[in-house]
Amino acid sequence: MSALVAVTLLMLASASQFRREAQELFSGCRARPNGPNGRFYECPDWNSSIATMPSNAFMGEQRLELVRATIRAALPGEVREEGQIRVSGSESPVLVFVPANAASKAGFGFAEATINTSADRLRLVSCTSRTDGKNQRERCRKALVYLLTHGTPDGANIDAPAAAGQAAILSHRLEVPPGCQLVEANEDVGRIKCDTLMSTLAWNTVEKHLVPSTKRWLEETIPVMMKIDGGGFAVENLPCRLEGQSATCARLTRQGTTAKPTFRIFIATTVLADYAVMITCAFAGETATFPPVCNNTLSLQDSFPQKLGTSSEGTNQHQDAGR
Repeated sequence: MSALVAVTLLMLASASQFRREAQELFSGCRARPNGPNGRFYECPDWNSSIATMPSNAFMGEQRLELVRATIRAALPGEVREEGQIRVSGSESPVLVFVPANAASKAGFGFAEATINTSADRLRLVSCTSRTDGKNQRERCRKALVYLLTHGTPDGANIDAPAAAGQAAILSHRLEVPPGCQLVEANEDVGRIKCDTLMSTLAWNTVEKHLVPSTKRWLEETIPVMMKIDGGGFAVENLPCRLEGQSATCARLTRQGTTAKPTFRIFIATTVLADYAVMITCAFAGETATFPPVCNNTLSLQDSFPQKLGTSSEGTNQHQDAGR
């Protein structure tokens, strides 16, 4: 999920040519990769993006929350949602965002984004303008309509599943424990899923200058994650370490019932070298330590003595092992 919340953030690469019918609208723009299944179109005073990701029932139900979290995390300064509009080709409303104060106007004028769903994928499109006005808004609407109805203006294929590579968070190579499988792994995102404890590790790395605030990245992700599997989660903020670096952490806990065991989701963000990094580790049961799938990527700081489950000794043991 953490990888889905950052999918529209910008990734730099080489320029591409545009289809004939798209050349006027995208005149002066450069096409660049936006993760393994997306494109970003950088123009002189505006930009747009399109990205495809796997779909499931949860993400379909929470599609507008996913749009909000993704766009708000990527925009600089304080952001306010102005309202919703409809455009041709979109099954969902287009959300419109504007700067919340005068200081934020230096970063952008307005942004618009929406998401379409199908049986097996989601397609998120966005447009951001440096300045605001009638002409700028009409240009963004035209760009969104093109992306929704025609796909990539440069003809890039963003629907092919990315091949799973080496499981690694930057230079840290990860182990895939017995009973687990590597679902996805590339230079930007990855996920390991296990049958044991219903546990999952997901990670996302983005060039740090493309993430205005790792704290906001986390804050925008939490509301989406709290609705997983029917919701019912309580959230706590706590200090932690991600890959040995001080990080901002949230622990989401849903207490167990006779039908479902206790379930926890740890989400952490920080900056490592030249990258903003998000880690999500989720697991079920009354365990006092992070499961093996977490690969010692996370640990709780000594200043936060609260335990994961019923044994503070187990938590401290994990902290020592994770350093």
